[in-house]
Amino acid sequence: MPILWILVLLLWLPASAEVSQEISRACQRDDRFYRACISNLEGHYRPGYRAYDLFAYLEKPGALALKTGPGALLETGYDLDLALDGPGYFVLSRGRLLRSGALRVRQGKICTAQGDLVLRAPDLQPLEVGSGAQVQVTRQGVVRFIRPDGDGKPENAGRLAIASVAHPRWLSSQGALLSPTPASGPIQLVSHNARVLSKHLELSNASPLEQQQVCRGLYAFAGLSPSAQGHSVRARRDLVQVIAGHDRLCAVSLENLKHASQSGYRASDVVCSRLRVGPGPLHETKDPYHLAIDGKGYFSLSGGLITRDGAFQLDRDGYLVTVDGCRLMTQDGPLKIPAEMSDIVIKADGTVVGTRLNGDGRSEAIGQIALVQVDDDSCLQRSGPHLRVTPQSGPARLDVPGRNGGGVVVQGYLEYGNLNPIEQIKMLHALRNYAHLLGMPLADDYQP
Repeated sequence: MPILWILVLLLWLPASAEVSQEISRACQRDDRFYRACISNLEGHYRPGYRAYDLFAYLEKPGALALKTGPGALLETGYDLDLALDGPGYFVLSRGRLLRSGALRVRQGKICTAQGDLVLRAPDLQPLEVGSGAQVQVTRQGVVRFIRPDGDGKPENAGRLAIASVAHPRWLSSQGALLSPTPASGPIQLVSHNARVLSKHLELSNASPLEQQQVCRGLYAFAGLSPSAQGHSVRARRDLVQVIAGHDRLCAVSLENLKHASQSGYRASDVVCSRLRVGPGPLHETKDPYHLAIDGKGYFSLSGGLITRDGAFQLDRDGYLVTVDGCRLMTQDGPLKIPAEMSDIVIKADGTVVGTRLNGDGRSEAIGQIALVQVDDDSCLQRSGPHLRVTPQSGPARLDVPGRNGGGVVVQGYLEYGNLNPIEQIKMLHALRNYAHLLGMPLADDYQP
């Protein structure tokens, strides 16, 4: 290591310890400061979170302001994951603002996961796109959508309302949601919109090194370090919750990696509580009862379940079933292959045909597989190896494959999990490195 870096490190270590002790003392004096420290740690991987400027408070105690710099960008692949390249905020209902968020469509309107409606400019009315629509957002903030039962031509829903305030440091924060205050000044729509980044999320704008100092100060405040200046039971409890939350993120990432080669597996997003909705790669098996879906949709199973796992097989009664025994459904009931049928062919539109063993060699129709679509795939709920609809996902809609924006059936193929293992390994390493930087203990499964 060069001598210059050694000198910098020797100067930084005592200063770092002093800052940690100062944070611990500030936590003892001011409960607001303590709650801001915990909030920054909890919100580090929360899209759109604006961190409190704790170090400005240490220099000049008083009101707690927000940091205004940008946070790290995360590419997600979701059209309605939005961030801003430049200053400004998305305008929501109830006078709220948002810097970045994983948006969704509910009852035909674009909203946040908490239900706050996203507004358009200049009339500040909700952006309406219709249920089940495919939505795209341009860099200029123009929202276009294609109706599932339409002619395939995009329609214009309007332009995202983007606003600023005179003093953004003094916005009121509730998680990632922001509200104007007398000190921040009122919301003002901007005509020169900042560039909108679709398929991206902006994470917290607190730096990892700042978070390290905060965590050390909290350890001291809780009596968990050699330089401890307190023994706050509350701080110990809150730190345990912060560590448990980070542990859950690591667990989600590791669970995704374990199921990367499982047919039809829908990976979970590490940052947002949702399922990934993009397709996985198709793998040819040549098994006539192995099915994949090229496009949107799910196979309908008995018991109200749906799945992308097309590794079907015949049971002893002639029904096409999953590995765990769930029957593949058509619009008329479970699909049964008669014993006297052979040379089974399943067409792209789900039609199942076969040839009778003692017949004249002509193909006969056996049934037709129907695919299920929902309004919001990311809100589906896991049920064992399969999925189940929820109020947030919208009801299941059965339709013929290839219609109303649905995918088609591909015989002799299986779809692998819809995640990139390399990206997932990088995410797990980033989570581990951040935990080590902050001195968080992790479960053995997540250790290098």
